[in-house]
Amino acid sequence: MRILRWLAPLLLFFLFACQAGTSPTVTILDGKNSYTLITNEREAGKLIVQAGIVLGSADRLFFNGYAVSVSQQLAPAKTTTLQIRRAMTITINGRAIQSAALTVGEAMSEAGLQLYAAEQLDPPADTPITNAMTVTYTPSREFIVSVDGRQVRIRSAARTVGGALAEAGIPLLGLDSSQPSENEALPQDGQIRIVRISESVVLAQKSIPFNSEFQSSANVELDRQEILQPGQPGLAVSRVRIRYQDGVEVARQTESETVVRPPKDRVVGYGTKPVVKTA
Repeated sequence: MRILRWLAPLLLFFLFACQAGTSPTVTILDGKNSYTLITNEREAGKLIVQAGIVLGSADRLFFNGYAVSVSQQLAPAKTTTLQIRRAMTITINGRAIQSAALTVGEAMSEAGLQLYAAEQLDPPADTPITNAMTVTYTPSREFIVSVDGRQVRIRSAARTVGGALAEAGIPLLGLDSSQPSENEALPQDGQIRIVRISESVVLAQKSIPFNSEFQSSANVELDRQEILQPGQPGLAVSRVRIRYQDGVEVARQTESETVVRPPKDRVVGYGTKPVVKTA
């Protein structure tokens, strides 16, 4: 009986030790600090409390690389790693927020700022957040570009009309112009018009009229006229530059003119030859 009384406590201790040894191990990483728990608890927030850790309102928890809420039940496992990401101060255009986001883009979303591809961010949206940082944010605006008979919607945060058009893949080419002009600031009414301008050069022929010249002729009877030399029109070739706006001719200018064949005057003879008439 004495042996049984001695073995009973030892057996109970052994059973308790075996039961404790089967409980899952939870490791909590908090920056440079690490906490280890032997527990059957699976609720994330209660594990944090068991470890004596205080979470800030903007801090985040990660389980196996995925964000979890404090009320989330973690999947059963023999070993679990729970990571705390502490919030840092992110200053966006002078406005300070507390965020535990992984990247600048996530922090912007948490701040209620919708990001478009055309936004200007410094540093960029995919920059990892490792410390407190300052972000410069220039939001984009929507514009309607009237070009080639259609309307194209674009977004831009550029400083000039030309910059916005280049970003949208609708650059001004050659003689093209825009309203407002490409060096002006983006319009408040959101309307941009592109005028397609082109020029062509044509060679145009022009007839040069001849003149008539009168001269006396002893071979022509008095008071009569005869054509001594027929006239011939001359020929000139002009170089003409034509300008079009959106396919419509708006100007035409003659740049040069060359006389290819000068005109040949017509010579008309008036008679000086006396004629004796008999009755």
